[in-house]
Amino acid sequence: MLTLAKFEPTPDLTKQLRQVAETSVAIVPDAYELSKLAWFLVSDYLNRWNEAENDINGGRQLLLEAEQRVQQALAIANTLDAAHYAKAFILRAQGKFLEAQKTFADLTARYPRWGSAFAQEGNEWVNLGPGNTFANFDTALDRASTAIGLNSSNGVFYWVRGRAYFFKKDYGSAITALEESRRLRDNLWFNRLYLVSAYARNGQDATNELMDFRRQFPDFTPQIVDMYERDLANPNLDLCDFHLGLYEAKFLPTPPPPPP
Repeated sequence: MLTLAKFEPTPDLTKQLRQVAETSVAIVPDAYELSKLAWFLVSDYLNRWNEAENDINGGRQLLLEAEQRVQQALAIANTLDAAHYAKAFILRAQGKFLEAQKTFADLTARYPRWGSAFAQEGNEWVNLGPGNTFANFDTALDRASTAIGLNSSNGVFYWVRGRAYFFKKDYGSAITALEESRRLRDNLWFNRLYLVSAYARNGQDATNELMDFRRQFPDFTPQIVDMYERDLANPNLDLCDFHLGLYEAKFLPTPPPPPP
């Protein structure tokens, strides 16, 4: 398992932890430390922190280094769970959603109390799209519920639940989960914007939530949403409702085109 001291991740902290890990593996190329370093790097890429913030090339460099580090870890210990956990995030970042889901699922099967692995497996079920009448989203909700049952104070777990409900078009349930995610982790742009959109799609006033988002992320523009989505495209998910909610909330200046 990849176990880390309990901390509230921030861009500054992950960069510090990367530097510590880089110093450590330069002295002794330990597989576990290399796995941690890979995880910090890919997390910065996915969260759009540090070099990845508003910089596609900087983010891709982080992802490339994460892949190199996890390959080093697996060359030393090819069954190390921490390395496979980091690799699953890299597969997700590369758009290999099914491979990522299977890797996380292997970890949850062997570690039934690893809440983060359950949550991330759930997130990959969302990334696989609706399947047969939202079946994948229901599986995602099951995995998120397991993760929350193991640790009810992790905001990312509620983000996975809220995201699954959003794509099921159950906006009321999405709001409940995303509000809790925002309460526990208010430094993530994606849970905040999905909450804005969910309010609008549910017919609720999103003004205060959008104002709070803009205070928290004053430089975050609609163009950044488009840039991030193009960099990490997912053909399995239709983002029309997400964009429509952001338009209705007056974040996006124009409505999304109708589906083909």
